[in-house]
Amino acid sequence: MFFFLRIAAVLLLLLVLPALYLHFRYLRRKPAMRRWRIVLWSMTATLAAGTLWYISCGFQTGRPEWLTRLFFHLLLGVSFAQLGLCIGGLLATLTKRNSFLRRTMTGVGIGLAAISLIITIMAYFIGNKRIEVKEYTFASKELPEAFDGFRIVHISDLHLGTYGADTARVSELINKTLEQKGDIILFTGDLVNLESREALPFVQQLKRLTAPYGVYSILGNHDYAVYRNFAERDEQLADIEQLVKLEKECGWHVMRNENAIIEKDSAQIALIGVENDGKPPFPQLADIPKAMKGLPTNANFKIMMTHDPSHWRRNVLSETDAQLTLAGHTHGMQFKLAGWSPASWVYKEWGGQYYEGDRSIVVSIGLGLGAVPFRFGAWSEVCVITLKVKN
Repeated sequence: MFFFLRIAAVLLLLLVLPALYLHFRYLRRKPAMRRWRIVLWSMTATLAAGTLWYISCGFQTGRPEWLTRLFFHLLLGVSFAQLGLCIGGLLATLTKRNSFLRRTMTGVGIGLAAISLIITIMAYFIGNKRIEVKEYTFASKELPEAFDGFRIVHISDLHLGTYGADTARVSELINKTLEQKGDIILFTGDLVNLESREALPFVQQLKRLTAPYGVYSILGNHDYAVYRNFAERDEQLADIEQLVKLEKECGWHVMRNENAIIEKDSAQIALIGVENDGKPPFPQLADIPKAMKGLPTNANFKIMMTHDPSHWRRNVLSETDAQLTLAGHTHGMQFKLAGWSPASWVYKEWGGQYYEGDRSIVVSIGLGLGAVPFRFGAWSEVCVITLKVKN
């Protein structure tokens, strides 16, 4: 519940504080502005009530996905437009002694408000439709010759609960994944938002995910049902097991601190999958020694699957010799402009391919939308990594 209260508090502050500033800065004690005061506070009250609905009911499975998206984009559009006007007003106040600068700063505020509205409208019409394919190459001396040109399709963060029972968008995501004709498909967690039953409407879609060398998955922080208020701990554990069972019924190999050997033409590479391990308050359940136990000595090339990319520098680099790591989790905070994302404030590796010496991590910004049904710039993506032998 605390997780949802934090989201509600941020959304309400983002809505109410700019409204308060605009009221006192432009509308108070001006009879001619009475109509605008009514518009401002009627809109604010309506969106505040909608925010409480969104938090209390909007996450639940089965709610209209289109209505949730429409409301959230309306909320963001209004909030950020008001914020732009506030920034312009504050700058105009600071430069009030210079009439030219004051007018310029007021114009800047209006411009920021307009840009915010344009971005929100574009995100609404494009953000839930666009899917990008990101191609990467990783070369290693330890890679067996038989795996030269081996194609890994890496997907992450489907967050099926965001779509209610609407299978159309999920079908598009699955189709785009299958179009890449990967030798293997690796999913790095967060299949659902709150609980396992969110995945039930999409079982037939998930079963379509197949590859010559199989589909392998790990759990993300949302897959542990930590954001759902269960009466008993046993109910939470049972929900986790239900999700694992569902993935296995779809033909996926679920890896919970374990490993698998991928064999091709008598050559082998190792695949290691750990449980989620993130910074607090996210679950820290990875057990690297357990995950690597029993690996054959001739499996020199290793791929690590971990949900949270911060785990790479925290533990993976120092405790393993895995040449390639795959992660998700960040979503690129679902916003990217000119190559920059606010995710860079939190994660050193937040989206794309990064190197540390001869070792690399590829971080997917995800396929789904998560709790926030908004994407701009950081579009849904399928990552394709082609392995090469490094001479």
